[in-house]
Amino acid sequence: MAVAHLREAARAGVEGERASGESLVQLAKRFEEDVAQADASGDEPPLVYKARPLNGIWATAPYLHNGSVPSLWELMKKPSERVASFHVGAREFDPVEVGFVTDAGPSEFRVLDAEGNIVPGNSNRGHPFGTGMNDAKKRALIEYMKML
Repeated sequence: MAVAHLREAARAGVEGERASGESLVQLAKRFEEDVAQADASGDEPPLVYKARPLNGIWATAPYLHNGSVPSLWELMKKPSERVASFHVGAREFDPVEVGFVTDAGPSEFRVLDAEGNIVPGNSNRGHPFGTGMNDAKKRALIEYMKML
């Protein structure tokens, strides 16, 4: 049942409303109720992905599931504006960009191959949420994340 709710949420789109007017918040509440019911009945819980807490996120660069974004500041850029390559392995922290220094390091992460195509598994083009904010709001959000 819960997986069906997730599929409904995915189909609901960015606006978060189904044709019936049910919001994503309402869908999430129904999902939580289904999980609680499965726990109480001893049924096998639904397949879910539990995201890690944001505590200490400032110290976990590079970002995204594949490490394709070197800093929180890069993550706040529109996906098309993010760097296509950067050095990894440095241990010097950059408190402004909130990541590690990327101009030198033992290896290089490349989003694009020599022909300009995205290397399979190395894309950094997803997750555009919040990238439309102005720079001041982005900096304020990053400063907040540094306190977590």
